[in-house]
Amino acid sequence: LVALEHIDLGYTSDQHVLTFGVSLPTNAYPDWPQRSQFFTAWLARLRAIPGVRGAGMANVAPWQGWNHWWVRIDNVPGGGGAVDSADAPLARISDGYFAAVGTPVLAGRGIRASDRPGSQPVAVVGQAFANRWWPPGNAIGGSLRVVGIDTVWRTVVGVVGDVRETPSSAPMPPYSLLMSGWPLC
Repeated sequence: LVALEHIDLGYTSDQHVLTFGVSLPTNAYPDWPQRSQFFTAWLARLRAIPGVRGAGMANVAPWQGWNHWWVRIDNVPGGGGAVDSADAPLARISDGYFAAVGTPVLAGRGIRASDRPGSQPVAVVGQAFANRWWPPGNAIGGSLRVVGIDTVWRTVVGVVGDVRETPSSAPMPPYSLLMSGWPLC
């Protein structure tokens, strides 16, 4: 257990971070626009609580195990056209998520409140994922599509520090993390 204290998890483990799950009844919130409206208002109320320094949402926490999806990368340097990557863990997050959990934004930006359905589809990727598919420092502006979910290409707008799926001492996987706006937009 002592060794786990020295592993870089990709998120802050030494500050007071509260996590919890919320499930909305589908009869009261039958579609994504209604759920999104609820969570947007709820997040604003959480942020207004005295003493709260940051709040964000994710559909799954890193240590709970992410859903893995195939990702198609467009215009890979040196590779010509589009290629399919290995599977990549995917999480849907809200604005404020990275600041709340202490994951550093290394280049570009994180997810914004304006990254909603109807806006330009965007993604934020982990550093290992960025370095695997683009020359270092060139992921911003890259294009990708989550196979089976996306019908349009997403633009990479940010690169964040790598986040581990589990607190393991094993080397960081080469795919790292892919994150999109909340809901998946």
